[in-house]
Amino acid sequence: MNVVIIGAGDVGAHLARFLSSEEKVNVTVVDVDGKRLHELGEKLDIATVTGSGTLESVLLKAGAPEADYLMAATNVDEINLLACMAAERLGVSQRIARIRSDELTLEVKRLGQATLTVNPDRAAAKAVLDLLLHSTAKDYQEFLGGQLRLLSLDVEKGGPLDGRSLIKLAQKFDHLKFRIVARVSGGVTSIPGGSDILHAGDTVTFAVRSRESVEVFRMADVIDQRSRNVMILGATAVGMTVASNLERLGGSNVKLFRTPRDTNLADFDLAERLPRTAVFSPKGKEIDAMAQESLGDMDVLLSLSPDEEKNIITGLVAKHLGVKRTITLVQNTDYMPIIKTIGLDVGINSRLIAAQEMLKFVKLGQLQQQSMLHGTGTLATIFRVGMDSPMHGKKVFELNLPEDTILAGVQRKGEAFVPAGPDEIRGGDQVLVVGREGQLAALEQCFSETRES
Repeated sequence: MNVVIIGAGDVGAHLARFLSSEEKVNVTVVDVDGKRLHELGEKLDIATVTGSGTLESVLLKAGAPEADYLMAATNVDEINLLACMAAERLGVSQRIARIRSDELTLEVKRLGQATLTVNPDRAAAKAVLDLLLHSTAKDYQEFLGGQLRLLSLDVEKGGPLDGRSLIKLAQKFDHLKFRIVARVSGGVTSIPGGSDILHAGDTVTFAVRSRESVEVFRMADVIDQRSRNVMILGATAVGMTVASNLERLGGSNVKLFRTPRDTNLADFDLAERLPRTAVFSPKGKEIDAMAQESLGDMDVLLSLSPDEEKNIITGLVAKHLGVKRTITLVQNTDYMPIIKTIGLDVGINSRLIAAQEMLKFVKLGQLQQQSMLHGTGTLATIFRVGMDSPMHGKKVFELNLPEDTILAGVQRKGEAFVPAGPDEIRGGDQVLVVGREGQLAALEQCFSETRES
């Protein structure tokens, strides 16, 4: 498979890193910044072409006519659109574009210049909204047609999970089919085994059928409820989309604070767009104004401004004032692993989310879909089991999956379930596997169509 990526920024680099780890995928990255391309090429097994991805001559050098996918991932909508238009003329059938503008998205869909568009702000806003609707979850995602959920929860001191091994939990709650597929302890992520003991402060991810997810919250002795009192820092596209959705759902007390780097919309325009949201434009420090508006009494603070340092500092002050939960937007991927370590609850990176959304629609052999779990930093992947796969006919306990991976769910004939050791994997199944990002190539090999000789 051949993939051409336009843009070597954070989104393009993440796409390249993931795709180049696949043995049968040839990746070419195009960017006008030769230095950035050189640095990326030093780290990854990829080809690079310096130039504008909007030009057919550059795309020809990148091998676009032979490409199965073109992924336009720069931070400029118009460049991504023009790249897709040029790729269409060269015969690239699958063209995926990162586009923020809703108006431009509609135009692209109308003219068919891209086969798929991904809006990073809307994708990030959806991730935030999911977390607001499930206030105790560090991550909350649905898979296999929405039939199976992965929930990341904290282990509370003295709670029913604290001090128990996974085996003991399974024995105590034997009426519920679930699996703990990831654990973060002391900032280190692992795929736990049955003898591992959970401790207060750990974050654990459960795999469970969607209709039984309420039982997981009961098991952990936490109340799954919606955050009602919400304060938002940043009248950004993400912040405004979240506020708009909360207005649509109703029942929330939302306060939105602007920062100097936010949208250029005037206060009356914001008030018109968000009639049921209290909008503030502080003249001094935002945190002082937020404290005066009862920041400490909020259920959650969403730090969604363009200034990630301000987001982090505001979140830390909010925790000090007693805010129950913080969700912090950070664009520097180096910050993501330390979010919980420094005392914040959840970190969101819209660039990584955009890349993950784009990758959902790239079919790589048996790999059908993949998504990052923000609560643990692990990767959830869906594979199709072929009739000629070495997995066909094996029981779960017989599967020789790579280290640091675990089978989380199976969908068969439209019905999903959490598998137990004696359950058999069959050709035609869709299986959900959770593991570390570096194991993707090994997993793809496990689910290949060729049987072991």
